[in-house]
Amino acid sequence: MPPFFTSSRLLGQHVVVFHQLRPSQLWRLADKGQTTTRKTTMVGHYSLLLLLLVCIGADADNLPTCQPRDFHYELTECDPTATGGRWRVSVPKAGVCTGGAPNAPVRLQDCSLTCKSGEYFDLELLQCHECPPGTYSLGGMVRHEIWDQLPDGFSVLVEPLTSRSSFSMLERERSYTNCSKSEWQTRGDYIAFPGGSCVATLVYTVRLIQPGALHYTYQYPDDDTIFEFQAQNELCQSVSSGGDEIRWPTVTEEGKWRTSKSVQLPAGLNVLQWKAMGITGRHQTKPLLIKSIEVSGVADPAVSTGCTPCRNGTHAPAPRSRQCQDCPTDSYSGRGATQCIRCDAKTSFASPGSGRCHKRPPCTQNDYFEVHSACDERNNTLVTYQWVEPRTCRDDLPSSAKLPSGAERRKCPPCNPGMQMDYTTGTCRFCPPGSISDGIRPCRACPPSTAPNTGLQFIWWSALPGLMSSRCMSLEGYTGTGCTTAAAWLTSGDHLRTGHGHAPDSYLILSLKIEKGFRAGRGTVSFTFQLDCEGDCQFVFMQSSPTKGISVIQTWSGRVPKQHFSYSIPQNGSYTFNWAFQKQAWSEDVGAMLPYSATGVQRLRLFDTDSARIDQVNVTNTIEGGASVCLPCAQGADASGCIPCPPGHYTEAASTHCKPCPANTVVLDPGAVGKSACINCGPGLISTDSKTCTTDCTPTINGTRYDLRKIGSKFHEVRGSLLFTASGMQYFHVFNISLCGREPVNCANNITFQAEGEPKSVKALICRTTLIPSQSVDASGGSSPLSTQSVTLGDHLLGITNEAQLGETRVLDEFYNPKDLHVFFGTPTATKSCPKGRTTTVTLRCDADQPGAGQVTLPSRCPDGTCDGCHFHFLWSSSTVCPICGAQDIKIVKSECVAGEQNVHYLAPKHCLMADDVPGTKKVPCSTEIPFVLQLITMGCVGTAVLLCLTVFICWKRNRRLEYKYSRLARQRSSTPSNSSGGNDTTSSLKDNGSNECETELAAAESCALDDDEDEEDEVSVTVPMKSFGLVNKIRSMTAYKSESGSPFETIQLTEAQS
Repeated sequence: MPPFFTSSRLLGQHVVVFHQLRPSQLWRLADKGQTTTRKTTMVGHYSLLLLLLVCIGADADNLPTCQPRDFHYELTECDPTATGGRWRVSVPKAGVCTGGAPNAPVRLQDCSLTCKSGEYFDLELLQCHECPPGTYSLGGMVRHEIWDQLPDGFSVLVEPLTSRSSFSMLERERSYTNCSKSEWQTRGDYIAFPGGSCVATLVYTVRLIQPGALHYTYQYPDDDTIFEFQAQNELCQSVSSGGDEIRWPTVTEEGKWRTSKSVQLPAGLNVLQWKAMGITGRHQTKPLLIKSIEVSGVADPAVSTGCTPCRNGTHAPAPRSRQCQDCPTDSYSGRGATQCIRCDAKTSFASPGSGRCHKRPPCTQNDYFEVHSACDERNNTLVTYQWVEPRTCRDDLPSSAKLPSGAERRKCPPCNPGMQMDYTTGTCRFCPPGSISDGIRPCRACPPSTAPNTGLQFIWWSALPGLMSSRCMSLEGYTGTGCTTAAAWLTSGDHLRTGHGHAPDSYLILSLKIEKGFRAGRGTVSFTFQLDCEGDCQFVFMQSSPTKGISVIQTWSGRVPKQHFSYSIPQNGSYTFNWAFQKQAWSEDVGAMLPYSATGVQRLRLFDTDSARIDQVNVTNTIEGGASVCLPCAQGADASGCIPCPPGHYTEAASTHCKPCPANTVVLDPGAVGKSACINCGPGLISTDSKTCTTDCTPTINGTRYDLRKIGSKFHEVRGSLLFTASGMQYFHVFNISLCGREPVNCANNITFQAEGEPKSVKALICRTTLIPSQSVDASGGSSPLSTQSVTLGDHLLGITNEAQLGETRVLDEFYNPKDLHVFFGTPTATKSCPKGRTTTVTLRCDADQPGAGQVTLPSRCPDGTCDGCHFHFLWSSSTVCPICGAQDIKIVKSECVAGEQNVHYLAPKHCLMADDVPGTKKVPCSTEIPFVLQLITMGCVGTAVLLCLTVFICWKRNRRLEYKYSRLARQRSSTPSNSSGGNDTTSSLKDNGSNECETELAAAESCALDDDEDEEDEVSVTVPMKSFGLVNKIRSMTAYKSESGSPFETIQLTEAQS
């Protein structure tokens, strides 16, 4: 079947060429969906392909017939057969003509034909030829290093991050992010990712005729950006080897370029992707830059059918050139040059690699700088002046500033405190150990029982101290065109300032290296500075260490008046502190003002007056350095001098003896004098070594005891919400928590590396790392997640309390409950986003429905644990965090007594836990002790019974007396003779109506009265029951019979005449 050839320009896009594909291959390509619908694409969708064919057919009706001059040769793809082979065919120019008589196709049997570097394949003669001067060829290699626009084969994709929890339309609207400023941008000499929370992908599609390799040169200075590389085939299958080391490029220093490791690529279609994403969502991250991309294995004569002319500013003087050379300073060249042309040395100037000469402006005072010689024995320095090189100005114009002639002698400023002048070298040196100096007088030894307060105090700047250095770094590297010969930082007597003449995007870096660490493991770094900027300059204070890498402490931008900044060292170690100044931070505004492809004086003089100034730098408590004062130290047994106080002791000012601090206090500075050196631990904390405040996991808060050992003795892992992109890239945050702080947790970092290539990890009480699901398979057949962006959220405990606030840290309102327990963590390490460091609160809530380790909840509005990136909050619900029960809370239940023993059960309510020393069940001997309540009841019953018996006895006794008296009276009556006279008047009888005449009429005393020897209390009327005289019968009669008067008793009138 004859080949199918066509080419056209569709809708203003780049030319889409199908001349290398047969119709079946076209449809097969479209069926596989091999398409990229952006700046440069191979179209595979049916609809777009049909539209292309229709457009071609419509244009063909109005085109003239092709002539022989309208044809050119092209090669088809190799046939998918064992022998291979391809065709050389004549193809008409697209959109120029149609029809005609092309030359007959020629069959090439060998598809492996390649040309060497510096050669090209001549389609007319079907053989390799050398490239002429002014051109170059990579042979079977492709290199992209000019980024004025996106080269052919490249495309850019950008997409926002989405959260797995954002299902509702409202949440999707809230999570909308403008990604227009986060895509890859061409900047002339490089292509850059400016940062942001969007995922930007640079895609390069290339077809290899044989196995090859990829190399690219990049800058990756900010680890707040995730940088990933992937190589896939046309079926989206990974084709690169090397594992995670290839997939996750190494972090670089600022301004330093790094070439990637070789990425092996197979023959066929390869889709190379560079993905970048800002983790913190800040647009102020340092840009990610790619300067060049080089791919070998593209050994297809169809690709290397011509040599590439040298770009402007370069030349190739000899044939067979593999690459072009930059023109030297003060020379330029055009496209395809064989040699460079010198500029007029008097009136024009050109930077290395310039495509044209630039006019020299008049010189100003910023075009030269002072040079101070070493101080002589008279304490004088010789001041001379030098031009900034390369010199870009003219001093012969009337308005030009002239270079001061001759040398000027000036008095040397005094040395810094702790130093003295060494006249043999003309420089200041630190005093010997054990001695001090104010910088003016010579060093002198400290008195006995004192020690020098060693530190670094720089207030005079006749020359840079030996521990400090400065350098300029540009986007072209240490020796790039952005840096000149002028010093990055200039000494100016009483201050230090940045040098002039450097490009606005260059970094002017001042470094202070402290190798031996700090006394007692702690110290401070403070400095006074100011920024005088017309543009958007940037001043950054950073620290770096072998274990924690580079971290930004604070950033300032724009004009800043003189101010003082202090930073506390978080832990002991070797540190390098850097101050970096950049006249113009990387942004699109710079490109709008001046293209980055521009060179020469226009670029160097942009924001030339902007500068940074440092007046003084002070570092306390260092091991190396000097001292200006002697401090009293504790007396020791060592006769050679002073020894430091042991941990937990302070130096008494009067006697210089060591005195112990109160319990649960720490001493951060053993050299401090006075009891004020003892610092109290936070609430709920104790100190066992007098150096750190911690907890034994059994704190007592407001009289309530807790036991957190079940969840605090081991670390706990908490995962944040899953984030992913539309292309399937996922990541999530993982928090490791050591609640009681007995053993710090580790957040490893296996894809982000320091500049020296060592892996980075974080050890703290609470830390966070970003995990990315790995797509590679390890030797065991599984896959391990990839971790990056490890940061500490708390390296020490601040306190444990029920209060909602501790210091400046406050519990999230969503989590606050007065019954909960709150554990506060902190880290003093400052960052650009958190200048006061980070804090974390873990709220412990008693929940009987959450057994064991329970459940850790993140804030509903902040699914990653923080709403501002500086304060993190966790709610830990578990039954094991309930308070310990008091004696009044425990319920005691006793079982029946069996064989002289009984079980005693101790039951705790839901709101508290049983103490470890209280068993759940205990077997004890049976107890005969009567409960107190039962004793009270028994005593009450016995007392009542005694009273009843006593009452009955008294009643019985009185009844017996009455019976006795009644019987006597009855006997007396029966034994006394009748009195006839007056008998009718004195006789007493019982009336029918029941009245008692003895009570109404008593004619004679003897009828009712008692004898004189009887008790007076017996002289009463007797009322007796009607029938029986017994007590029981009396009671019975009370209920059985009543008289007419309603009384159950009968009144009897006793008289002597009664028989």
